[in-house]
Amino acid sequence: MYVVYLFAENMETVSLSLNHGVTELHKKYRPAEANRRLAAEAGAIRGVLSVEGVQGMEPAIDLGSQSGLPRSYEYGNVVARTYKVDDLPDEDTLCADLRRFIALYQDALVARERLRQTTRDVIVTVRAEGTWTHEQDKDALLHFAPKSDEEYVQFIEGREIVKSRRHETLVRDYGTYLRVKGFDVGTNVHPRDIVARSESGHWLIEAKVVRRGNATHAVREALGQLATYSFLLYSPDKQPMQMALFTEEIGDAYVRLLEHHGIASVWRSATGWSGSSSAVTAGLASPMQSDA
Repeated sequence: MYVVYLFAENMETVSLSLNHGVTELHKKYRPAEANRRLAAEAGAIRGVLSVEGVQGMEPAIDLGSQSGLPRSYEYGNVVARTYKVDDLPDEDTLCADLRRFIALYQDALVARERLRQTTRDVIVTVRAEGTWTHEQDKDALLHFAPKSDEEYVQFIEGREIVKSRRHETLVRDYGTYLRVKGFDVGTNVHPRDIVARSESGHWLIEAKVVRRGNATHAVREALGQLATYSFLLYSPDKQPMQMALFTEEIGDAYVRLLEHHGIASVWRSATGWSGSSSAVTAGLASPMQSDA
């Protein structure tokens, strides 16, 4: 599910749409059945979003095509705003609409997860948690594909700023480590950074960059996001194990704080990946090496 601008075939209109990816369903089902399932899922999500959240939005889009991907995107539309290309609103309005859709997207992710847990066979684009076993039932949609960690250049009003992607590097390197250790690792389960699965269960992992040696902000963010995601994205009887991942050591006090809340912690060290006692026990970090 994502926010996308879709142009009509005649290029006379463009729709800002909260929509679904359609490729996986079309690989699995015939076009008519795939579109039926897309429409059912989009309608179910639309039906549980708040009235205020979708006020003024359109439940349907018309891309002017009778077949192919445009037709599927029509079925996959949750809500949209359609503009005439030759009569677009001003830039402030376009930006405000986009911000509204991005906020609605977060609400829709939570709504979809709740529907998946409570409504049988309606949510078809996300696999149910709790049905996975290590050898027999792996999630085909779960894949390890971290984003590029190369630096990039951003231009802002004539200024050139080089941005760092330390977060992506952290996710990539640690995900690779877990895979070598035998975990199944996914980086595509937005908004979660990493999910890792083994015979011991399901781990929800939040990755944080420690900036200028100050771990306070990173630890607070990890605590908040892990609590939010576990509450909103998992049912009470299928809570994941939680782990916070850091670019550097966070100090004993914060390790104990996280352990107090049932959260393992791992950080990059000179010898690889060090962590709290619970992380080492679970195979998420290497035991501390002796100086002898």
